[in-house]
Amino acid sequence: SLGESPLGLVLLTLGLALSATGLGMLLAALARSSQQADRLGMVLGFALAAAGGAIGYPLFRLPGLIGALSRLTPHAHAIMGYSRLFEGGTVADIWLNAAIMGGMGLLFFVVALWRFRFD
Repeated sequence: SLGESPLGLVLLTLGLALSATGLGMLLAALARSSQQADRLGMVLGFALAAAGGAIGYPLFRLPGLIGALSRLTPHAHAIMGYSRLFEGGTVADIWLNAAIMGGMGLLFFVVALWRFRFD
């Protein structure tokens, strides 16, 4: 089941897409070559997935510093939001997760524009 809130599913997915796109643009702006972007993207993808709880135990459930650091990743907010939706949550339950991911994407995008080298 995808839950009872199609709007919540759309909002959460848009927030996740925005954060992933912004992070990809930031990597492209910082990398000096396509090979470097590939390698950085792979390492960063696995590191964020592990830290955010997409690989192994969801670290955002831990108390203290590790849990707080885990919540700084888009992965953690995506997992939290989708879990709430699949358990019967509504837009009111996931709007903050979607907004945080959207904000991360916007921040990544702004930094990428600042660092991008236009020819």
